[in-house]
Parts: sequence; structure tokens; C-alpha cells
Amino acid sequence: METLNISLEQIVPSKTNPRKTFDEAQMKELTASVKEKGILQPILVRPVGKNGEQIFEIVAGERRFRAAKTLALTEIPVIQRELSDSEAMEIQVIENLQRADLHPLEEADSYNALMEKNGYSADDVAAKVGKSKAYIYLRLKLLSLCATARTHFSKNKLSLSVALLLARIPEAKMQEQALKELLREADHGEISYGAACEHIQRNYMTLLEKAPFDTQDANLLPEAGACATCPKRTGNQKELFPDIKRGDVCTDVACFQKKKASAWVRQAEEARKNGWTVLEASEADKICRYGWIDESSGYVDLNAVCQSDAKRRTWKRMLKKYVPPVTLIRNSREEVYELVRVAELKDALEKMGYKFKKEEKTYERQTTAVDRKMIRVKREACLLATNALVTKLETYSYGDLINLAVPLVIRTRSFNALWEVVKRRGLVESRKDDYQAALKKEVSRLGEGGLKGLLVELLVSGDKWSTWSGFSENFKDACGHAGVDLKKVETEAKQTLEARKRHAKKTGAKKLTASKEE
Repeated sequence: METLNISLEQIVPSKTNPRKTFDEAQMKELTASVKEKGILQPILVRPVGKNGEQIFEIVAGERRFRAAKTLALTEIPVIQRELSDSEAMEIQVIENLQRADLHPLEEADSYNALMEKNGYSADDVAAKVGKSKAYIYLRLKLLSLCATARTHFSKNKLSLSVALLLARIPEAKMQEQALKELLREADHGEISYGAACEHIQRNYMTLLEKAPFDTQDANLLPEAGACATCPKRTGNQKELFPDIKRGDVCTDVACFQKKKASAWVRQAEEARKNGWTVLEASEADKICRYGWIDESSGYVDLNAVCQSDAKRRTWKRMLKKYVPPVTLIRNSREEVYELVRVAELKDALEKMGYKFKKEEKTYERQTTAVDRKMIRVKREACLLATNALVTKLETYSYGDLINLAVPLVIRTRSFNALWEVVKRRGLVESRKDDYQAALKKEVSRLGEGGLKGLLVELLVSGDKWSTWSGFSENFKDACGHAGVDLKKVETEAKQTLEARKRHAKKTGAKKLTASKEE
């Protein structure tokens, strides 16, 4: 096409240019180059003047236009084309994508503009710009960033991967909260992807298999619909959650909490209709004051397993239809229990033919009144101290919590468990060495990431495997959560041992041959 020289006064920047920021250092370099060599590549413009007015809009080349203005040039070489708004926008998007310094937010804005003004779908945009559908979906998700996170990201205070993690949190207020927590944990330094991913998955996602309601129920919270078909369920938008392997993860904990509350209202109403007693919050906490339902509270959890039953049935299954009056409670931790009084439970079971042994006197009952008072005081003190401890720990950063937890776990593990850990890590030479001292030294050496690994290793060590039951449940759960395939590892272990055996035989044969020759 023919190149023309047009006055700078006849040229206007485009409002649809995806590039909104211009790096100062790069602009200085370009201006210096234009001053020395001139503008080597014409800019692309389209006529936008009305009533014969000679006005041209920049389609591509605004940086060169800005450099020319800085140098007070009067004219600039251009290529003029008749383009519609949609055609001009497509050229702008594609041209800017070829620039390495286009910010992902600007890229996302341009894709969104194409969709809104040209009526394209995300799949159409992917085909137009030559990107995968997953790439386009992830870029568009950046538009969900709250204002604070968007500002941090545009100023490169957040990496792209961390920004995407925040953008997947549905509510702006929760994004703000998560960002504050991540900045605090990073001590306002650089937020690592690993730490952000772990924090957000732990605090802003939840497994739907643990939901105390029917995830297929679309009427529980009508504005949200059923969890099974919700776009905030990871399995329904795999392009947005490539790092989440499970498909039954809810990414909107606020909605999850609303559904829990709605399910409780339903359950409580149904219980009252059936003549049950319903207790909430403070009244419920008085019953499970130690964090669980204990017979000393005067109640038994119907869904708990009867420890003396050889068939390991729950109390509800044992009672069948002969259930005494039920008390439904929901404590301050939002745990729901169906309870019956101990005395009424025993009466019902005895009528069904079950026999109970006469209770033996406990140590507490054999002690003096003064000692019993002291025991009650100590128990109450432990409860109050634990309440205060938990409240304080909720303010701890993840790193501080790990630093506290690891030494506590070390002091509670058996010698066999500690030996397993120090042996694998090569921290001691024999069983006579001081395991705890070696681990204390290891703790002081490790960073936060290393302490995470040590903590889990301490928790699963000592009972990873037995000849009776195979791999322990704790070890299987930990490996499963971390994506470690135990069957595959077991096959590798077998191959490794067979290879060692072959090598030992081969080495032994060579030694025998050599000794004979001597």
C-alpha cells in the first residue's frame, strides 16, 4: 500500500487501543532511535473525519506517534486503510499480542472488548488470535480482580499466577481479604505462587463431599442453584482450574456457608415438627463444651459408634425405631448432632434386650471431695486456656503456625517414629544418638517449605505400614492428598530391589573370579 506523510495534527489516538500503559524507559529508547534514524515503519491509520474533515485514527503504531510528538515532528509516514470499528479492533488486538510487553490486564480488556462490540464468544476470540480456549478463559478471568488486586497487578506487585488465583475467588470482598492475608504472610514482600495457592485452597475452597446438604438441591439457595451444575465448582470449569485435580471443589465459600445455614434452618424446622428439642450456639456449646459429645454431658450422639458393640453399629442403628426423645444441636463451630439422654438411651436398649454392665468406680469417684474439686478446676482451666490459645492461633500466619507445630509434634512422637525420620534424613549415625537434638538442629536450618514437609513426615512416621493391614490410613491419606501413587511407587520399589539384587550377584561373581585368578 502507498505510504503517505500526514500532519500530526490530523492524527488522533484510538480509544480502543489495548495498550493503556507505555513504559517510560522503552519510550525514551524509541524516541532516541526515531531522532537518529527517523520512523522506519509507517503507522496504520483509518479515516474517521466527518463532513470532509481530514482526521485519521491510529489503528497500530501509537508508540511511534508519541515519539514523533515528543520530538516535535510535524509529519509522520502512514498507511491509510478503510476499516470498520470491529476490523480496526481486531487488528489492534492481534498487533499488540505480538508485543512482549503487553500487560495481561490490557490483553484481557482487549479480548473482552472484542466480545462485547463484535459479538464474539471466548471460543471465537481464541480462533481469531490463535490462542487456546484455556488461555483466553484464564485471561478473561483477570477481569474479575477486585480494584486493589488489579492495582497491585498492574504495578507488577503481583505475579500473573497469583493474580489468577485471586481472580478465581468469586467475591471482591473476599479477594481483598485474601490479598491482605497473603501480603501479611509475605511480610509485604513478593508473594510466591506456592504459598498463595496453598493459602487460597485452604481458606477459600471446600470439598463438596463434606457438605452437610444435598449438592443436587437447586432450591436450597435459589439464587445460586445446585452445586452440581454451578460454574464455581472446579469440575464445571476445568479451563479455569487446571491446578485443582478434583472436580468436586467449591470455590465460593460464602455461598457454601449460606447453603449450610439454609440447610440447618430446614433441618431445625423439620426437627421441631417431629417434636424434637432444638438447641443452638451457647446452649449447644454447654453440651459439647470439650469439643466433643461426652457421656459426662448427659447425652449420647446417635450417629456415634457404640464402642462395646461387636458389630460396630451406631446407636441409631441399634435403637432402630425405638428412639427416645431427640435433642438436635448446632454448636458455635456449626457442628450438628442428634442427641439422646444417656439414661433414656439405656432404658430403651434394655427394653430391647441389651444388658449393660454395672459401671466401675472411676479414679475421680474414689478421690476425696477436695481432690475432685481440684480436678474440676484443672479441667475448666484447660478448657479456658485452650479457648484462648485457639483464638490467638487464628491470628498467626501460616509460617508462625508451622514453627510452633513442628517442635510440639517432635515432643509427642515415639522413639521409633523419630528414628524413622532422622534415619531417612541422615541426621544421626546410630540409635544411641539424640534424636530430638538432631531434629531441633534440622528445624533451625529449614525454611517454611522444609518445615511443612518435616511436619507431615513426623505425623505419618512410625505406622506407615504393617504386615496385618498394609499401608496405614494416615499414610495413604497424606500420599493421596499430595498426588503420590502408592501402587506405582510400590512397583518402582520392587524394580529397584530386583536391580540391586542383580547388581549384587554380578559384583559378587566378578570378585570370585578375580580371587581365583590371583
